[in-house]
Order: sequence, then structure tokens, then C-alpha cells
Amino acid sequence: MDSDLLKKLSENTGLPENLVTFELEQLLRKAGLNKSQVTMEDVREILANYLQDVIVEAKESLKNEVKTAVEA
Repeated sequence: MDSDLLKKLSENTGLPENLVTFELEQLLRKAGLNKSQVTMEDVREILANYLQDVIVEAKESLKNEVKTAVEA
């Protein structure tokens, strides 16, 4: 993925570009991918996994909040 693609992805989120770029770069490193060689398909897969992780964490957090509220 060249820097233009990374920049376009960061810009098109509507979120602060520096934070999105940082997060994308972390995800790429975690996946063992070099940002200069990654493909759009790699990015799709990384973001799909990231989204699944976020959803699982949100579900667990909500479950814990409900459990705490019921016990109170």
C-alpha cells in the first residue's frame, strides 16, 4: 500500500487523520505486513478482523455492565 492509499483511507474516514493513520499502521505491524507492500485486500481483511474484535469487546463490556447492574 503506498502512502497515497494510506492517506486516502485516513482522509475518507472523516475521523482525525493522524489517529486513523496510526491505528492502521499498528494493525499492519500486528499482522506482520509492510505498509509499502500491503494490498487493498490485506487492508480489508485486517479491518474486518479489527471490527470483529471491537464488536466482541463491546458485547463483553455490555454483558459485564448488565451483570453488575443486576447484582446491585
